[in-house]
Amino acid sequence: MDKWLTHMEADSRDVPLAQKVLDDKPADAVDACFTGPYGASTEVTDPATCAADFPYYGDARLGAGEPLVDNAMQCTLKPLDASDYSVSFTAEQRARLAAAFPDGVCDWRRAPVGFQPSIPWLTYAAGPGGQPLGPAPESHPGPAEQ
Repeated sequence: MDKWLTHMEADSRDVPLAQKVLDDKPADAVDACFTGPYGASTEVTDPATCAADFPYYGDARLGAGEPLVDNAMQCTLKPLDASDYSVSFTAEQRARLAAAFPDGVCDWRRAPVGFQPSIPWLTYAAGPGGQPLGPAPESHPGPAEQ
């Protein structure tokens, strides 16, 4: 990354920055994965091979029902209720679920623990923490528009 940025900074051509990003990228700056046993792994730069070796199965939290906003560090819990799920559980499966989630499961219909809505347009002129700027300014016609 340092080599890339250094090349871009030294590039004095009058071209858009996006073009410099493309042109000044070092040949060895590539996406890669490492396969093989720990200590003897091999760098692989073929995306298809990396995808086959490390398949993506989705995000566990999204699979459990978390909304796409992904703003929860800790979800609000609710008691485990097998009827919330569209599958049937055996008595053994229900017992295993209860043991795995003794405090309950995420209730994605409720706000996360400690959630606070954002406060848009803060000013930090008075120091850390910020203060709301107040209502948005109103538009008034100028002399040429009257």
